[in-house]
Amino acid sequence: AVANVLSSAIERARAEQALEQVAARLEVLREIDRAMLAGSSSEIVAKGAVARARKLVPCTRAAVLLFDPEGQWMRVLALDEDDDGAPSMIREGFRARLTDPENFARWRAGDVVRADDLATTPGRSVVASALRAEGIRSYVAAPLLAKGELLGSLSLASIEPGAFAEEHVAIAREIAEHLAIALSQMRLHEQRARLLDGVPMGLYASSSEGRFLQVNRALVEMLGYPDRESLLAMDVSSLYVDLTERNRWRALMERSGVVRSFQKQLRRRDGTTLWTLDNARAVRDEAGLVLYYEGAIEDLTERRRAEEARLRVEASLRALMAESADAVIAI
Repeated sequence: AVANVLSSAIERARAEQALEQVAARLEVLREIDRAMLAGSSSEIVAKGAVARARKLVPCTRAAVLLFDPEGQWMRVLALDEDDDGAPSMIREGFRARLTDPENFARWRAGDVVRADDLATTPGRSVVASALRAEGIRSYVAAPLLAKGELLGSLSLASIEPGAFAEEHVAIAREIAEHLAIALSQMRLHEQRARLLDGVPMGLYASSSEGRFLQVNRALVEMLGYPDRESLLAMDVSSLYVDLTERNRWRALMERSGVVRSFQKQLRRRDGTTLWTLDNARAVRDEAGLVLYYEGAIEDLTERRRAEEARLRVEASLRALMAESADAVIAI
């Protein structure tokens, strides 16, 4: 009976440990998703992934490597490692030629590349030589594949030989699969941002909750913010001088899904105001639900000032003509 109780307790402990491990793995995937939805850069997403990976898999170093499409070069995008004070050749930004076509072909096929002991594993690539020189004995490298395109690899390395069990390989693959999707989306996001930055008009995407998702350089400069991140942190409503204009904009958008030539007054970061012209539309999914709003804002301030000056001149001329007419009649 005692043996049965002890056996049950051990099984329960193992089950609880397994559940904790699953929960930790899910948290890593959620963290990657959160970073992507927050509009973070590829570097920030990758840094978060390698830091979390090291909490799940005991290792000396975790890194995200990016490959060029032809498989000629690799670059370290993110790195998390033990700080032993020794100088390291492999660091963030490190770039080297890929001289191991066999591993590249395996990654492209979706395989995890694994070395249980680099001291006895053949291979003279720059990376393998650098790892050996720094005392790394074993590693696993899972491919970052998104829609059939090989972006790079997630590499976990240890100074101990045979440090990685099959469970660790599975974790590396799971994180790599999720990270590849996130990096692919971030790359598209960054390419789109660079394209939008070339447009001399304020462009934005915002959520239905009133948060900016994306802004281009022209809008950042128009509103006087020091950088993109500062403007992205702002609530859209806080930029309106008159909140009734914001409410009217929302009502028009909800009614027709598009807002055309909407004039509104916005507040710059320094408190000064400007008049703008906004054209926007709702972007919906296949079910018709609003995903986000996208629009273009033009600064009308100078145009309005010129128009107001013209109206003042015309009013003065009319008044002068009226006075002249009165003088003629009096004579």
